[in-house]
Formats: sequence, structure tokens, C-alpha cells
Amino acid sequence: MLPFQPQAMHDGYDVYIVEDCCGDVSVLAHDNAMKRMTQAGAKPVTSLSVMLEWQRDWAERDTYDAVMDIVKPHDGACGVGVEYAYTMVHGAPATQFATYVVLATEAHASPSSHGQR
Repeated sequence: MLPFQPQAMHDGYDVYIVEDCCGDVSVLAHDNAMKRMTQAGAKPVTSLSVMLEWQRDWAERDTYDAVMDIVKPHDGACGVGVEYAYTMVHGAPATQFATYVVLATEAHASPSSHGQR
């Protein structure tokens, strides 16, 4: 994002950086890039704030379910709150989230297993 942001601002665009959707080679590099962009005038936002702003009207049913399908498993306390409202307040069945499997890692091979002695 950093190489494009100054030119976009120069061309008159408001630049918003979705901070939790971009990264770098390290936390330090990410933090410094974010500082440089905000010092230049870019506005940091989060993916949740962008989605909720795009949704705008909660009565808009065409996009509501799709937004909630993203929020519930990915947005922490907000997702938990949405799930609670669905199930406890509105009586909906609990969301069936995907099952994640953690793959076992192989033990580090000994040097002799690579033909080294």
C-alpha cells in the first residue's frame, strides 16, 4: 500500500488504510509503514469498521446475512455478540462454524537422516 498512497493523495483521493488487512515482513515494519502513511494523511480503519460502514442500514436484507457470516467467525467480541443475539434473543439455531484441523508437524530429522555424519 505504501508506494501507492502518496500518489493517490496527490491526485486528490482520500486514502483509508485497512490496518488489520495488510502486513509486512515484521511487526516493526508494519508499524513504521502505518506511521508513515498516517503522517502523510491516510486514515487508518479496521476491516470491521469498513464492513459496518458499507452495511449502513441494518434493514438492508440483501447484504445483512453475508456481512454477519463474516463478522461472526472473524470479529471477536462483536462476532460473539452477534451470535448471542441470533441465538438467545431471536431464537435462531447456533451457527455451525467450520472445523479447523491443526496438522501435526514432523519431528526435526537428525543429521544422519540427511546423509550427514
